[in-house]
Amino acid sequence: MHRKFREGAITTKTLGALIAQFGEDCAAGEFHRLPLNDVSISGLAGDYAVLPGTCFLRAADALHLACARDHGFKTIYSNDKILLAAARHSGVQGRNVIAKP
Repeated sequence: MHRKFREGAITTKTLGALIAQFGEDCAAGEFHRLPLNDVSISGLAGDYAVLPGTCFLRAADALHLACARDHGFKTIYSNDKILLAAARHSGVQGRNVIAKP
């Protein structure tokens, strides 16, 4: 959300509304957080070791992918192009939630 605000794609008012909605969704139990474990953390080194130089992988995305993979998820859903492009290198399939089929 903040990236979209920083890039000028959304206004301060919209950012506030999105943050409020996120808080409500969290309070309602709409998100389930998976714990990071030692396997996920140590696996990050292996993930980075096999990435081609053309793959841009942010640290938070690497944690997201490792955690999903190590908890048995085969697919992640996002509209973040960078995360989706990196997913296949972590053994997880990325699905764009807003792309037309």
